[in-house]
Amino acid sequence: PAECAVRETREELGIEALEPVLRGELHFQFVDGYSLLCSVFTSPDCVGDAIETDEAVPLWTTLDTIPYHEMWEDDERWLPGMLSGRSFRGYFVFDGDKMLSHQVDWDVF
Repeated sequence: PAECAVRETREELGIEALEPVLRGELHFQFVDGYSLLCSVFTSPDCVGDAIETDEAVPLWTTLDTIPYHEMWEDDERWLPGMLSGRSFRGYFVFDGDKMLSHQVDWDVF
């Protein structure tokens, strides 16, 4: 997963993440049967300058102005804790883009 995170960051943002650290897992279940497991990494540093790609538009913001209203509903449940240094496992059930239920377990790694 760490190698994939570095590759995806390079492909989607044009930067090389250095020394990725596993911080969490996201378990998504959709009512239509689709499920997804995502690994979440942070990186203490990177090389290069972020660029816009078909996959991502870089946005720099202060921590208190993160635009949660423009993000998936689960992000506000786990991102603040992760940004404060906590590890986690999050479990989310969605119907389309509407979150039906959630559970986040903290300090698991």
